[in-house]
Amino acid sequence: MIIIRQKEYNLASDLKYSGIKRTLKKNIGKARKKVAGRLDESISNDLKEKKKLEEEGQKLGKRLHVIPETTKLAKEKIQQLNNSGKIKVCRGGIGTNGINEIYVPELVSLGELNHELGHIRNRTGKNGLLARVSSKVGQSEKSLDELDKIDTLTNNPVLGLKKVRAERTLDKESLEDANRFLGSSKLSDAADRFIRGKLLIADEVGASRWGLRNARKSGLSSSILALEKQRQDIANNTYKRAVSASVKIPIRNKIQIPSRRGNLKLQ
Repeated sequence: MIIIRQKEYNLASDLKYSGIKRTLKKNIGKARKKVAGRLDESISNDLKEKKKLEEEGQKLGKRLHVIPETTKLAKEKIQQLNNSGKIKVCRGGIGTNGINEIYVPELVSLGELNHELGHIRNRTGKNGLLARVSSKVGQSEKSLDELDKIDTLTNNPVLGLKKVRAERTLDKESLEDANRFLGSSKLSDAADRFIRGKLLIADEVGASRWGLRNARKSGLSSSILALEKQRQDIANNTYKRAVSASVKIPIRNKIQIPSRRGNLKLQ
């Protein structure tokens, strides 16, 4: 025989339990928003420091560009490289294209030129296997695209807000891309950004190290070398701040309540 037992419900007790549950849920939500707010502040600080470092680096670059000792050596090296036919140096912008093309501005110091040559040496494995891996992964299209987004956010912190992004972004595809980057709550994305970011920084530091060592062999005075090193250290620190901000975004979104994910309050 099966005996059916009916559960007796206590309405007052159930209501009390529901109230405790609602209060607990509300308090957890408040705590999540508070921690996420602190991460917003931390990301803001990274972006502010990045911008400050960039301004300091530009000032040092201008100082180096009026010193004949380093600009003359750079000009001579550019001529040698172009004559060799192995590496072409083009004027305009700064960076590398593949393994045999460098872009530098009209005014460039030997340290800046050597830094870009260091990137090519990293990419081709001349600075070792680890340098080659750092270059391939750290300077990947995905990493550079994320850096561009952080650069945009650095100059326009209000784009951390969904509403502002929607108002200012005309291209729907670009808006969706930005929302994916700023709205991710996957810890796997944070880990991926961290690994690629660390390799990017390693590539930049390695290029600087080789470039300064090579500049020393060229006979630059110790005072100019010190300026070159200071400028490159500052430049490398801007990458560290950018990576730090990028990694924190998915962590912040994971902690934040779902309705506020991707809606960063940056200053």
